[in-house]
Amino acid sequence: MDQFASVLSKENHVVRLDCRDLSYSYVPLELGDYEIVLLNTNVKHSLASSAYNDRRHSCEKAVALVKEKYPEVNSLRDVTIEMLDEICAAY
Repeated sequence: MDQFASVLSKENHVVRLDCRDLSYSYVPLELGDYEIVLLNTNVKHSLASSAYNDRRHSCEKAVALVKEKYPEVNSLRDVTIEMLDEICAAY
């Protein structure tokens, strides 16, 4: 995603990227008196030792639970609030 944003960035806009099909659109961003500051802290991150894998497992488990009733669901983005309410009420 970093490379995508670097190549397709546009002044005073953010990129809304759909990672499923790589479609994107620009959304105006007006910061007023605020600024965004990027820092290179030289901190190394390892996905294997982070909570990323735990979060991913939780998301996959949630999709599997919803998919039992709604087979068309393939990821959390496919779940509606109504589906979620119904599944949560059952537990």
